[in-house]
Amino acid sequence: MAAKKAAKAPAKNASKQGAKKAEEAAPKGRAADSAVSARTAAKLVRLAAQAVAQTKRGENPSLAIPTRTLANTFYDEKKRVVQLGEDRTQRQFFNAAMAKKFMQTFLVAAECRKLVASGKTTSIRDLYYMTKHTLGRTGVNTFDEQEESDPIIEDLEVTVDALREELHLFASNRGSMVGNLTIVDTGDVIDLRRMGSGGWNVPSIVENDVVQFRK
Repeated sequence: MAAKKAAKAPAKNASKQGAKKAEEAAPKGRAADSAVSARTAAKLVRLAAQAVAQTKRGENPSLAIPTRTLANTFYDEKKRVVQLGEDRTQRQFFNAAMAKKFMQTFLVAAECRKLVASGKTTSIRDLYYMTKHTLGRTGVNTFDEQEESDPIIEDLEVTVDALREELHLFASNRGSMVGNLTIVDTGDVIDLRRMGSGGWNVPSIVENDVVQFRK
């Protein structure tokens, strides 16, 4: 009996310590999320303010969008990631070939700004439906298919230098995990040994500032 009690005591203490660490990490995670949301909101506002300022000066409103091509990428040895280079493509409003995409970019940016401000999150599929409508009596839709809105979201990500999750959007999960491993997901400590048969759904973004691994 004494041996059983002694064996249970360390396990109980370890459980309490794990719970305490999770409680301490949660407020930090929420504070970090709040700071990230504030920065993302500021970036979206600056994007709109830039277009307004260009219009007031009598200029053709435009967006400088990083070119997402292989030729415009490089390997950052310090961060150990592939990043986009300095090449930019101008997307102008008063250009028949670009006007619709210009409108679509700001339409998506406006909805993301609402999501960030309200603290809500939605899927890229739902965002497509949220932004799809007919423009007045023209009979022209803002978006016809999701294949048209997805690249616009990617353009917005690289333009304001924000992860999709920072825009309060998410894509489909990338599988699941379970096993002898503990992770921290945006401040939440998750023990993958206790995830049942379903496991932990792997998010579409797993960079170091989002997910950390513990032993």
